[in-house]
Formats: sequence, structure tokens, C-alpha cells
Amino acid sequence: MPRGNGSLMAISVGTRRTGWAVFVDGLLNSTGVFSVPSVLRARPDERAVLLVCSLDELAVRWDVGTVACRRRSSVGPPAPGTAPMEAALSRWREFRELEWHSCTTAEVRTALAGKSNASRGALSYAVMEKLGLIGETRTMEEWEAAAIGVYHLLQSSGALRPPGLPR
Repeated sequence: MPRGNGSLMAISVGTRRTGWAVFVDGLLNSTGVFSVPSVLRARPDERAVLLVCSLDELAVRWDVGTVACRRRSSVGPPAPGTAPMEAALSRWREFRELEWHSCTTAEVRTALAGKSNASRGALSYAVMEKLGLIGETRTMEEWEAAAIGVYHLLQSSGALRPPGLPR
């Protein structure tokens, strides 16, 4: 199945709540959160299927061609249930033939908030500032997804310098 034409979907995948943001022509168009029903919280494989089905509906609705996703940190063991989620996302990406980019939370926080250990609030404020959305109300998961999207857009435009290069 051919991929979409140009919308960017940024996702901040969590085991219980996943934030998403869609950018059209480089502008934030819509955000939201997928929550897993409490009945399924103990069944990672079913959570993964629900997530992919929800993401697929968005991909079709917004004609998504590119996905930017938070990659889990290699520090420490993975959270329980992440393996089925990562496998399901990989299959979905291949099926939809999506251009896929991943980044760590530390990369996004450093680029947008200035510190790899910036708080979620500081990251949210940095995104609000960059997008001109000061005072907008969204969940932390939505702001994190928007941050991933902004990071990808800045990185792909060349506006972000690789670490270690002089200003």
C-alpha cells in the first residue's frame, strides 16, 4: 500500500497512553491521546493491536507519509510490554510504507528546552513558544508528541546542528 503524500505524524508511544500530533505543511494541525482500556493493561499484545489500529485510522485520515516517533532509551531495561508494541509499529510502518524517523527523549529535550533532563513542563513550554501556542491547553502526551514533530521538522530542515559543531 503506498504511503501518504506529506503529512507528518509524531507519536510519543507509552504503554498506557500514547500522544500524537499531526503536522500539515509544517504546521501543527491536530493532537490527541490514545488511552488503553484498563481491561487490556495487562495484555501487551492486545494493547499493541489497538494502538496500531488507531494510528492507522489517523494515517488514512491525514494522508500521512512520514512518522516521527520517540525511541526508547537504551539505558536500563525496557518497560514491560514494549517489545510487542515495537514489533507492531514496525509491521505497520512496513505495511504503510511510511518514512520513519526516531529520536530519544533526551535529543528532543536538549534541542527544544536546552537540557536533556528538562522537565515535561519545560518541554511543553518550549513547544508552546516555538509554535506560538502559549496558553493552549493540551495533555503532556500531546505536548511530547508535538515536541517530537517540531524536533523532526527542525532537524529535517537543517535548522538543528549536530552536537559538537561550533555556532
